[in-house]
Formats: sequence, structure tokens, C-alpha cells
Amino acid sequence: TFSSSSSRLIRGPTLNLASDGTWADGNISMDAESVFNIVAGNTLTITDTGAASIFRSGVTAGETEPMVGVAGTIEKSIASTNVHSLDVVTTIATTGVVNPKAGAIDFGFQTSNSGLIQIDSGAEVDYDAGTHTNETDGTIAGSGIHRVSNFITFNNLGTYAPGASAGTLTRIGNFDNGIFDVEIGGPTPGTEHDVLAVDGTATTDGTLNVSLIDSFTPSNGQSFVVLTSTGARSGTFQTVNAPGFDVVYNSNDVTLVANVQELADLGLTKTASASDVHVGDNVTFTVTLSNGGPNTAPSITVNDQVPSGLTVVSATPRT
Repeated sequence: TFSSSSSRLIRGPTLNLASDGTWADGNISMDAESVFNIVAGNTLTITDTGAASIFRSGVTAGETEPMVGVAGTIEKSIASTNVHSLDVVTTIATTGVVNPKAGAIDFGFQTSNSGLIQIDSGAEVDYDAGTHTNETDGTIAGSGIHRVSNFITFNNLGTYAPGASAGTLTRIGNFDNGIFDVEIGGPTPGTEHDVLAVDGTATTDGTLNVSLIDSFTPSNGQSFVVLTSTGARSGTFQTVNAPGFDVVYNSNDVTLVANVQELADLGLTKTASASDVHVGDNVTFTVTLSNGGPNTAPSITVNDQVPSGLTVVSATPRT
């Protein structure tokens, strides 16, 4: 447990958190060359109700910057509006997770995310200084706020995936997408289908992936607004994986319109009331048209030619 009214010092070379731990109070300072690793399978839980930081201390030119390596999980569980900052080089590995469930976690120096940043509803992850990259195998997800200052460098090479399932992820700051994952499970934005709400401009020039959830089947022509922006939206997705949808680009949103190919599985049978008949006998033929779906098949006509040597006595149509 890290708990102190004053700063605690991590002085190189490496400190490994090899079991679950708690950041309960106070700042943590890190000297040059020092490394603090959260080992895969372990969680550092922030329970401090104040504002605290992990920060660089006494680093001079030419020295190696201190680093926090996240192969496990950093989780902020306390419902505090105060910010907990990581003002060091932070590397989130492919197994790593940063998950604020409440309040805010701030990255203020340099971050490389190859894992998962999961922002719960009511929580934030902020970037207000430095240089940061969401790597190609990194994902930013959830239903909270992802706040990126327009005065820093933020490179998005990875994935934005609103919600834990369907949800609304808010991006404050201009957005330039790499991969945008959308789930659609119904018509209601934010609860049944994903929305990325951008407070700023939005450039949509990467990859769009759309999947259906909760056994939902959209109606032909049904529309879903999946990205909104307060500023101008520009660009078109270079790769679209959205079977059954057309992508409509508007000045301040991206809308998906269901373009469902209506299919019907028709079957036709004809039976006779007798197989052995003589001159003057009556025989009844029954013609049955069936539809196995999934869609209706209107205006279908069946023409049945009367065999040679037979005379029509009567015909009874059925529906």
C-alpha cells in the first residue's frame, strides 16, 4: 500500500508490483532510471480521495526517464472528482488495463497504449501535456470521457470502441480515427447502439467495423447515428466492414443506414388425391406454395397447366 501525507520515493532500478496493491494517499516521486511495473494479473487500486501524482523527480538531460509499466491493471474506484496524474513515461502493455470507474486519471508526460483504456460512465481519462500514442493494438473504450487537449500531440493509431457493450464514449478535443468499432443492438443511441460523441472536429479516414449484438436485425432503411461532432466532420473511411449497412457522411455526423437484402425461401409442392384413375373419375390436385422466410414475398403468381386429357371441373384458391 502506498500511503503517506508526503511524497514517497521510488529510486531505481525496478520495483515490481507482483500482487494486488493500493494507492491510498500521497504522491509518488520517481528518480531517473527508475521503473515501477504493475505485473500482469495484478491490480493497483486508487482509493485516495485527494489529488495525487506519480511524478518525475530530479531528472536531468541525458538521463533515462522514469517509467511506469502497466502489464496488469490500474483501477480508480473512489468516487472523487480529484485527478490522479501519471506525469512519467507510461507504457501500457497488451495485457495492461487502465480503468477509472470514477473520477479522473490524467496522463501528463508521455504514454504508449498497447492495451485497454476502459473509461466507465462518469469517469475520465485526460491528456493535458506531453506526447501520447494509442498504438495499433491499443483500444480506448467505455462510456465516460476521453479528454485530449488540442495543444498536445496525441496520435491515434489504434481503436475507439464506445461502451462496454453498447454505449456513448465522449471525446473532448479534435478526433482523428484509426479504427472505429461500432455495435448495434437496437435503435436507441447510447444504450442499444454505440455512439462516439466528439466535442471538436472529427476526421473519419480510417477503418469502420460494425457488428450486430443482442440478436438484433435492423429493418431496411433504419438509420443509426454512430458519430457526432460539434465541429466539422471530414473524410471518408478507407476501409468499411459493415455488411448490411450504407455509410452516410454528414457535416457533423456519420450515420449508418440498413440496406437489408430481403430474402424469401419459397417452396412449391403438388399432390394428387389418387394415383390410379379411370376415364370419368374425378381427381383433386393440391398445389401448395410455402415461404420459409425470413422476409415476405408479395405478388407471387403460380401457373399450373392442366395435363392433356383432363378437364377442369372446379378450382378453389386458398391463402
